[in-house]
Amino acid sequence: MRAIVSALIFNILVIGGIEYGFRYTGGMPSIIPGKTPFELQWKIQRANAERVVYVVGDSRVDYGFGDRLFTRKFNELNGDDTVAVNSGLSAGSVRKITEFIIENHRAEKAGVLIINFSPASFYHFNTSPGKPLSKIKSQDFFDHRIANYLLEKLFTYGRGGASLYRHFQHYMHHGYTLSFGWFSRTLFPEGFVNAKRGYNDGTILPPDIGYYAGLFNKIVANPDYYFVQKEKTIQIIKEAKMLGWDVIFIRLPIGEEMRKIEDLLPSELAPEQIAARLNVSFIDYDSDPRTKDLPTDESHLVPDSARTMSLILAQDLSKLFKSGFEGKSEIHKPDPVKDKDKIIIRRPTINDNINLFSVISSSIEKLSETPFYNEDLLETWMESIAIRDYTQFADREVFVAEIQEMIVGFGQIDFKKGIINFLHIFTPVLADETRSKVLNALEESAIRHNITSIQLHATLDSLSYFKHEGYKKDKIATLKFRNNRELKYVVMKKILS
Repeated sequence: MRAIVSALIFNILVIGGIEYGFRYTGGMPSIIPGKTPFELQWKIQRANAERVVYVVGDSRVDYGFGDRLFTRKFNELNGDDTVAVNSGLSAGSVRKITEFIIENHRAEKAGVLIINFSPASFYHFNTSPGKPLSKIKSQDFFDHRIANYLLEKLFTYGRGGASLYRHFQHYMHHGYTLSFGWFSRTLFPEGFVNAKRGYNDGTILPPDIGYYAGLFNKIVANPDYYFVQKEKTIQIIKEAKMLGWDVIFIRLPIGEEMRKIEDLLPSELAPEQIAARLNVSFIDYDSDPRTKDLPTDESHLVPDSARTMSLILAQDLSKLFKSGFEGKSEIHKPDPVKDKDKIIIRRPTINDNINLFSVISSSIEKLSETPFYNEDLLETWMESIAIRDYTQFADREVFVAEIQEMIVGFGQIDFKKGIINFLHIFTPVLADETRSKVLNALEESAIRHNITSIQLHATLDSLSYFKHEGYKKDKIATLKFRNNRELKYVVMKKILS
């Protein structure tokens, strides 16, 4: 017994000594400044009511919307079974969060997507809820919460020996280095989160919009890239509407200096134009007399403002429902036989090029959900492609697939070489049927040009599909990128009758 106690005391002294040394030499805790992707998936899995309202966005939603407070107030006003979900993530991508919700929504009926507009979340941020987890058990959730608490209180928790060695090595060579980080996060009972940030010397960082100013300058300087991000986000929202979801745009209040910066964005990226294009309601709470003067830290609502905002949003949504806005439509599950005629195959125009690039990049991103390709490799692949003209070639033919005037796929064939250069599909609606229609159009084009054997390069996840379509494996090949990264694919061939 004495040996056990002695060993315990020794371990505590060692851990305490390392912890003290880490803090003394400038170490910081490694916390996520908001809701974690795991916690968001937990919320989504538990949201099973007659009507589910998801408020989507980045940390402005995470810090600014109390889903429990909204739920209580809304059900008090409406007297029905509705639950709200704060679906904001720090540096969260509206596109990726929305896509995750519509693919993993558990209720029988489609719900309501209230999408908060922030330029960073719409056009720049990339954080997603991650790959879908199987049913999360309560014990898993509590373990996750405990781990996050330890990350906040014990700075060395979970870092590993190599990380600690590099930290102390850096201190030995460079001395104490001032660095920025997040000290803590607070989970409020109303359903929103907040976090404190500062420097490792204890200095609290005041509100600073310098990061956002740099980001918006980047957006203004690279409009083509961000127009593509806009189209990709719009496409996901259109698909949600196609599946029966109701969508509302909002803009939560921000500070005066932040609004001045956001007003410098190109008009094509403004929320009013996007809402009009999608034919959805847009409520600008940043100019609403009831909310425009709510205190903020320039980018986020402070806790008292978040409480007020959540109650007002519940009241406004209740009025919308009472005026005929249902918010609990049946999910439209497309019938492959009845609905395949909705897929229109046409020739592209030069105005389609941004949308075609959007389909390419989105379909590449989607491969991260397969076990064959990791995100780093796919990011390298996407960096190697660019917006260009996919339509004007004398020796090639291109076909575009549309569903309800939305481009969801396209293919390109080089009929001199007999090679299908592109076949990209990105839609959760009738994906296989869309792929088959485009492939048929490409094969018919090959036959018209007297091609008897056709070739394509198939990603590893698509082999079974192409085998079913009559293609046979020829050889495994690799596409080489910078940093010695390689993407494996399979060359497949088919004899055309």
